[in-house]
Amino acid sequence: MARRMTLARQLELLFEYGRARGLPVTYRAIAEATGETAYILRKLYIGENTNPGLRTIAAIARYFGVGLDYFQCTTRAQCKDFLSGAGPGGHKDAITRQAADLSEEGVATVLSMIEYVRRAEKLPAIRE
Repeated sequence: MARRMTLARQLELLFEYGRARGLPVTYRAIAEATGETAYILRKLYIGENTNPGLRTIAAIARYFGVGLDYFQCTTRAQCKDFLSGAGPGGHKDAITRQAADLSEEGVATVLSMIEYVRRAEKLPAIRE
C-alpha cells in the first residue's frame, strides 16, 4: 500500500513541476512573488512546518498555477497525475483555475486566444 503524501513531499513534487515549466523555484523567488517569507517556505519544504495557514498554501498554489485541490492528493502517483493533467479535471480544469481571477477584459482576451488556437488546429468555433 502506498504511503500518504506529506506536505513536504507534495511541495517537492510541486517544485519539480515548476522547474520543468521554467519557473524560478527558489525560496527567495517564491517568497518575493507570493509575499511569504523564504524562511516559512523552507520550513514547509523540509517538513518542519506541517500546518501552514490557508493564505500560505493558496499563495503557493497560485505561484505554481495549480488549484488548492492539489494538496488533497494522498499518494505520489495521485500528485504526479494531478500535475500531469490527468488528475481531477485535467488540463481543462487547470485552464478554468487560471482564469478564475481574471477581469472580464482578461477573460475575453483568453477566449480570443483559445479561438485563435482552435482555428489553427482546424477545430470548429465554439458558439455560446
